[in-house]
Amino acid sequence: MNRPLVLLLLALLIPQGATRADDTLKAAPTRPESGKSASIVAAAETDPWVCFDGKLRWSAQERLRGEIRENNFDFNRAVNAVTDDAWALQRFRLGLTAQPFAPLTLMAEGQDSREFGSDRPNVPGALGAEGDDEFDLRQAWMQIADGVTFPVGLKVGRMPWNYGDQRLIGDFDWNNIGRVFDGLVAFAEIGKGRLDLFFGSPVIIQPTNLNPDDGHDRLAGAYFSTKEWLGQTTEVYVLHRRHTNAINNGQAQETWTPGVRMSSLPGAYDGWDYEGEFAGQAGTVASSTTPLVSKPHEAFAFHLQGGYTWTEMTWKPRIGLLYDYASGNANPNGSTDTSFQNLFPTNHKFYGGMDLFAWRNLHDGAISFGIEPWKGVSAKLDLHTFWLAETADAWYRANGWTPVRPAASGREVSGHLGEEVDLVLGWKINRFLTLGGGYSHFFTGGFVRATGPSSDADFGYLQLTAGF
Repeated sequence: MNRPLVLLLLALLIPQGATRADDTLKAAPTRPESGKSASIVAAAETDPWVCFDGKLRWSAQERLRGEIRENNFDFNRAVNAVTDDAWALQRFRLGLTAQPFAPLTLMAEGQDSREFGSDRPNVPGALGAEGDDEFDLRQAWMQIADGVTFPVGLKVGRMPWNYGDQRLIGDFDWNNIGRVFDGLVAFAEIGKGRLDLFFGSPVIIQPTNLNPDDGHDRLAGAYFSTKEWLGQTTEVYVLHRRHTNAINNGQAQETWTPGVRMSSLPGAYDGWDYEGEFAGQAGTVASSTTPLVSKPHEAFAFHLQGGYTWTEMTWKPRIGLLYDYASGNANPNGSTDTSFQNLFPTNHKFYGGMDLFAWRNLHDGAISFGIEPWKGVSAKLDLHTFWLAETADAWYRANGWTPVRPAASGREVSGHLGEEVDLVLGWKINRFLTLGGGYSHFFTGGFVRATGPSSDADFGYLQLTAGF
């Protein structure tokens, strides 16, 4: 019996607590359940895979996704590139959470990720490949926290980080491998709010070895979130990144990113909802070529969104408008770098399902339509229009540093990149199974036509997740 089939059978036999789709992750994963020292206690009486009076819990997840992509890299239908293909992605996770005594919680989780049927290099990140990462350590942490008697906690080890809406820090769960950090988080509950102080390094992928953290890349921050005011979640943060080489995760830099985010609470304003985030940056950024020459860095970005849901109607239709902006370099040869650094985001959720864009050198205006025709079934249609903030800067892919197209090199060209249509369907079949699918089409604009081949691009996927 081959390995993928064995992993699938294991996934169907070993349960997990909750399956979380990429577009539903909102809160920081370090937060313990309110009033409990560990969430496994609450499930002890109802979950057969919680044992020893709630002190031990097994978890597992199997995710299978098929994808098809055409012209997503070269925008040239005359060339049958290795990236114009269909393939399958498989990911298996197996975890164990233990609470030997309050307030101590221990957690370990392994992950095996595979890509099948692709002509792309079987190396994570090469030509957009997700590649293979043999069974490796995804999480291993210890948490000391008791939400009942003591409002301060500490979490140390390897873990995912999700802050705010994940525009700057997220675990990128859409990706077949995802993102985790080695580090620590100290947190304090303050009324209806919480303050996190964190420090760590991103883990880099080494397919045949134990994945290490990148000791050349350090992220630290303070993040405060509260639901105390105005029927909204209010978040204030400051982030510091010191990245001393350009081998992994983009340009060498030392940057400070202060920001604020506001998001209406569900139902606080009847059917209306809103969200806004504003971030500035200062510090130094080095060029991505050798020799590395640092420049002063000044940049900013913001996100605005509003919508209305007809909650009394059967299908609960929603319409929303959004706009995202991130500064770019008006003069790459100037004395100051002004291209916003996107840090460690989950960009798949925001700037089109084709993953052609990051929160960097970008204008993105969109309108979104959504319905829920049946319980557990949802459909969403998004229409985006994309423009470069500066044609003298590159168009950056979703990772925030790989150019889709380089800068226009001083030529007078349109900054219009194109339009993208995204249709996303979801069905929560039951508490264990979720089925999703989508289709995206990108209509190329003037900048693409002026800088090379300009064929339209297509992307489609079908994904099944089993979690227990």
